[in-house]
Amino acid sequence: MTKHGVERPPAVSTVGDEIEAERIKEVKRLRKNDKRKQALVWLVKSRTVVGYEWILDRLEMGHRSNVIRAMAGFRNGGDRETRGLKAKMIKCSG
Repeated sequence: MTKHGVERPPAVSTVGDEIEAERIKEVKRLRKNDKRKQALVWLVKSRTVVGYEWILDRLEMGHRSNVIRAMAGFRNGGDRETRGLKAKMIKCSG
């Protein structure tokens, strides 16, 4: 029940939810310095208003400095792999 006395419908788990949960687990298993994980951090941090704590918790990035380092690497262009991942992230985010 919400604070306004309205009953919430029960959570419905779909195949899509299960696939998304599995993908999140895959991202969490990546090393903190993995370029793919850093690309996701860059995308989330640059396109949303979520804070460092949210990213650290959800993506298991360790220390805040890992997020800052990932942001700087993608903001500055970086190497060929970084530029390619950045282009893919921009394309996927629409």
